[in-house]
Amino acid sequence: MAKKTRRKISAMERDTWSLDLAFAEWVLPRLKILKKNKHGIPNEMFPTGARYRDKDGNENEAAWKIATPRWEKIMDDMIAGFEICCSGSYPGCVAKREKEVQRAVDLFAKHFFSLWD
Repeated sequence: MAKKTRRKISAMERDTWSLDLAFAEWVLPRLKILKKNKHGIPNEMFPTGARYRDKDGNENEAAWKIATPRWEKIMDDMIAGFEICCSGSYPGCVAKREKEVQRAVDLFAKHFFSLWD
């Protein structure tokens, strides 16, 4: 009888079976840490206009009061969508809440270069 050989499958290869889930599981904790520890807000969150600048041209308190909740909402929406993916009932849950997941992915792509601290 011929001996069957089993090929070892690497973790990286296994991740590609469901790359979307592997990525969601990787990015979710990092988004949470970024939100918790953030020290800055992307420039595009700030309103424009002279009334939102101090005499030196920096954003004033009124600008920060607008920008902060804008960025918090975006971060919350990204986190919520990736949490759906990681909820354990994937992919069924994702199908039922596809708009939330798609919004998270779209926001992640749109703000990809703003995910820094």
